[in-house]
Amino acid sequence: MFSPSRYLTALLLVFTFYLSAAQQTDKEIEALATEALKYERVPDSLSAIGSKILSIAKNTANEPGLIEGYLMLGHANYVKGDFKTSIRYYDSLLAYKEQWASKLYVKFYRAQRNKAIATIRSGKTDEGLVQFEKLLKLTIENDDALGTAGTYNNIGISKKNEGNVAEAIDLYAKAIHIYDSLDAVTAMPSVLINIGIAQSLMGNNPKSLESFHEAVKIAKRHKVTRDEYRAYNNLAVSFLGADQADSAIFYLKKSIPRYKKNNIKREEYLAYQNLGAAFTLKKQSDSAYFYLNKSIIGFKELENPRGLAESYSRMADHYNEMKKYDVAIAYGDSSITKAKSIDNFVILKGNYSRLSSIYESKKDFEKANQYLKVSQEIEAKLFQLESSKQLNEILTKYQVDQKDDTIKALHKEKSIYQSTAFLISVIAAVLLIFFILLWLRNKNSKKELMALRAELASFNEAALQDKTPSLLHLKSKAVIDVKELLYVKSDGHYLEFYTEGSNKPEIDRNTLKDVIEKLSLEGFAQVHKSYLVNLAQIRIINSTKLMLEDGTWLPLSRTYKPHLKETLLHTTSNS
Repeated sequence: MFSPSRYLTALLLVFTFYLSAAQQTDKEIEALATEALKYERVPDSLSAIGSKILSIAKNTANEPGLIEGYLMLGHANYVKGDFKTSIRYYDSLLAYKEQWASKLYVKFYRAQRNKAIATIRSGKTDEGLVQFEKLLKLTIENDDALGTAGTYNNIGISKKNEGNVAEAIDLYAKAIHIYDSLDAVTAMPSVLINIGIAQSLMGNNPKSLESFHEAVKIAKRHKVTRDEYRAYNNLAVSFLGADQADSAIFYLKKSIPRYKKNNIKREEYLAYQNLGAAFTLKKQSDSAYFYLNKSIIGFKELENPRGLAESYSRMADHYNEMKKYDVAIAYGDSSITKAKSIDNFVILKGNYSRLSSIYESKKDFEKANQYLKVSQEIEAKLFQLESSKQLNEILTKYQVDQKDDTIKALHKEKSIYQSTAFLISVIAAVLLIFFILLWLRNKNSKKELMALRAELASFNEAALQDKTPSLLHLKSKAVIDVKELLYVKSDGHYLEFYTEGSNKPEIDRNTLKDVIEKLSLEGFAQVHKSYLVNLAQIRIINSTKLMLEDGTWLPLSRTYKPHLKETLLHTTSNS
């Protein structure tokens, strides 16, 4: 006989069993996801864990588990450099976007971002930019300021790869502005590296080295390992551009063991490519060919057209150095074909210039001239003077906060006095006062910087209207146009006068005090015991440094900061 109570009891038992099983599945998936955090950059381990999660989730129809598994497998292949496979997994995840994006936003953000990057690295730039626009919309809808900044940074990279350096710089500026407002120090190395790359592309190698070194400094301090090694690789590239092969090899050999250990294929093959270029510079042809060939084989396996285009270019340089011009031309042509397939005008420009030089060596001046003209046309499109100025406007040096070290030191001292409750209370009170004072000092410091920046902006507006020529006569009989004078540095009994467009300073036997009297009415101010600076040339002011229009960083002493503000106020009000 049918009994409703027995039926309901059975249903309740089934439901309880199902709920218990679902909770057990969730715990199992969560434990595996936690385990995977240890292997963020180890693709083989990530693949194994991701496959296990996916298997569990499919058997239990657990959609959040499926999303976790697809994300992990996508990321594993992304790190490995297998972008085609990674995109397939990300697409499987993004199919759940409508139901789960608001609840699992971080996972969908990562999938959309990595899919966009993977698409571009596969040579589909336009499609990749469409994916980035979707990502930008997602971050704005979810009020994710950090995600928005990161997206601007990534779109900037894409624009730079297209050859649109000016637009890339604007996007880096947006990213820096957001990171600065959020005090997101750990995000800075990535943008600094990208700025350094832009500087290098515009031929400003010394400034690009400064940016990469600053990125390393911040990354090491805050344990941002990925960006630390990325900066090492870019330092190597910059040293290659400066024909400093040994320095390049030093940084590359720091990086390769990490890439091999963690199976990070793309970066490993990129390092081989640069090692080959370094050995080409050292005229060690066997080593150069060995590493360049490894990079070509590797990028072919990854189906990475940009990596191949760059490796073919380096191989062309290698054979050109050996005077095997026909082989060099063949590799140069192969590089052009690959670069055209991904619309990479930066690589194209380099190849046309390279082939022009090779044809000139072959005495085929007609072809040399043809290739040179194409190279110059691309260069005119890519690198404008305006871009360089925009770059210097946003290149900001972020000083690492000393607060963490101070707190650690105080806690260490505190442990000595833990014998009585009274002493602990006293130390706690002292710490509280210290933090309050530190907070107030930081707050006042930020206000002071904002005021200085505001006065600097007003001063620069006034300086632009003043076209009056003024000359400075030195004891050495040299004459300097004050408007072109960047800064003056004191070095013992001598002064060094640094001017626009000159790599070497004008040296004069004199004192800073004597020169200050002459230049104080010309818009100059002392910012350090050894430095006098042209206020019209200041681009950025930070707590302990300032940057000039040409990207040079100078120290800013706390002693002279009030005087700098006073000078800016006085000069602006007089104008």
